Formats: sequence, structure tokens, C-alpha cells
Amino acid sequence: VVMMLISLPAFIFSLIGTLPSIAAWVWDRRHNKSAAYTVIILNMAGLIPVLIKVLPMGQNIILGMPAIENMENWLRIYGAAAFGWAILFTMPLLIRGFMLRNFEAEITKNHKKQEDLVQEWGRRLVTSDGQDYNDSEKN
Repeated sequence: VVMMLISLPAFIFSLIGTLPSIAAWVWDRRHNKSAAYTVIILNMAGLIPVLIKVLPMGQNIILGMPAIENMENWLRIYGAAAFGWAILFTMPLLIRGFMLRNFEAEITKNHKKQEDLVQEWGRRLVTSDGQDYNDSEKN
């Protein structure tokens, strides 16, 4: 409401420009809204530089129209928000890949340790189910 009193073009611009943030807020069902904050921050990073140009125009909608009609501004605003959505959808896949790689390295390291123990203590190691080590390798 305060924005509308200060500058009607800036209010219109920010209302339309924050649609990706509003969608992210509604979409994110978690109580901490961390996914929504990712989109909101990047959406604001695209919106604020344009609002700084529009705010000095005051209530004159005619002076604000060139900024509202400029497609570069909208590309900047929605592009930044789209980058936030891209982070949301790609980060879980990247983290999963890194974790999988770490788990595989840990498994390989543990197999190496196991082989070293077999070399040190001999082939008569007993597995957790009570079978001989040689019998468990055949299964």
C-alpha cells in the first residue's frame, strides 16, 4: 500500500514482477520455506535494480510506461527468478551425485580394508551370519 502511494508505476511493476516469488511461496509446503526464499531472493535481485529506476518517476504512469514496456527489464526479473527455480530443481540432483560418489568411495575403501584384514588374519575370518569368509564370497 505504501508503494502504491509513493509510486503507482513501481507498485504495478513490483506486483507483476513478484509473481514467481508468490508462486514459490504457495508451492513450498515446508514450514521454513527455504525453497521459496531461494526464488524470492533471486527474483528481488532482478526486480530491485529496475524499481530503483522507476521509483523517482513518482505517480506519473506515463513516465513509468517505458520501464514497464521494456522487455529487457522483464527478462532480467523473470530470468533471475527462473535461475532460482533452476537451483531448486538441480541442486538435489547434484548433491545426490556427490553423495553417491562419496558412498562408493567409502565402500571401495572398506573393501580394501577388508582384504587387508583377510591378508593379515588369514582366510578363516567369520562373517556376521556365522559362515566362513570363503563361503560368503561364493554367494
